[in-house]
Amino acid sequence: MDPMTLIESYVDDVARRLPRRLRADVALELRALLTEELAGRASEAGREPDEAMTLALLRGFGAPADVAARYRPGGFSIVQPQAAPGFALLCLGGLGLQWALTLPGVFLGAASANEAAVRLGSWWLTGGLGAFWWPGFLVTIAIIAGWITQRWPSHAEWAPRRVVDPDQVSRPLLSLGLAAWLVGAGIVLSLPWVAAHGPQPLARIFAFDPAFLRWKAIWLPPLWAGHFLLYAVVMRHGRWRPLTRRVGLGFTLAISLLCGWWATGPIFTAPTTDGLPRVALAIIAVGGLLGAVVGLWREQTRLGRAALHPAMM
Repeated sequence: MDPMTLIESYVDDVARRLPRRLRADVALELRALLTEELAGRASEAGREPDEAMTLALLRGFGAPADVAARYRPGGFSIVQPQAAPGFALLCLGGLGLQWALTLPGVFLGAASANEAAVRLGSWWLTGGLGAFWWPGFLVTIAIIAGWITQRWPSHAEWAPRRVVDPDQVSRPLLSLGLAAWLVGAGIVLSLPWVAAHGPQPLARIFAFDPAFLRWKAIWLPPLWAGHFLLYAVVMRHGRWRPLTRRVGLGFTLAISLLCGWWATGPIFTAPTTDGLPRVALAIIAVGGLLGAVVGLWREQTRLGRAALHPAMM
């Protein structure tokens, strides 16, 4: 086929995907651009343009639908393309959080598999499907925000953004956090003593399951001690380093798995006391696992950047 015929066919395929008022101008510009590019390739090759050369040019330029999208004027957008990944993460994260808060209660306390199945079906028709209000709410807010932005666009001047080192830590804030951590750990670790020697009704309320204390609770103090030591090292250095980041991911994963293990069996002997802590532990386990996955992904991203730009890491 004649090269110019191919170009005309390609230009027509692009133009018919555009609004009528733009077709003539875009076709004129695109035809001239492709003709000039083809002439340049033929000059470099030292021969007349042929069908194969023209097809290679047109296919490399892009599919007609993609080329038409470059020329099509921007319309109303609910979410800008650069904000779409964050928007999707916010939608799915809120949905997952609501399921994590409500789903464990379906299985906790179920007397049989049949009862758990019935409760699961009831949950899906209420809290399961009901959680989709969150993505709908965000889409509605995005529509309103997009309309306001289009009607009253911002004319603020661009200013350079301050570069923040994500690995640097604030020693005063971290010291305060470690102190609060010690107080909280002391309260939690004192609960078995309160259950054994405290006054009633505290002793009855916080009476621990013997198997939990013997096989499960003993793993918490060493994990907490190691995690505390890790943050003390980070505070001493004033920043996170590759090794401390990876050790921190390991502790996060270990504590999340421990919380999930705790949630699978009784913690307190009193049923009224045992239910809520196990639900809370299940939520902590899910959140910790998600945090570990995100942290691992970020660490892999850091390693990729380090391979490309060693001086930046």
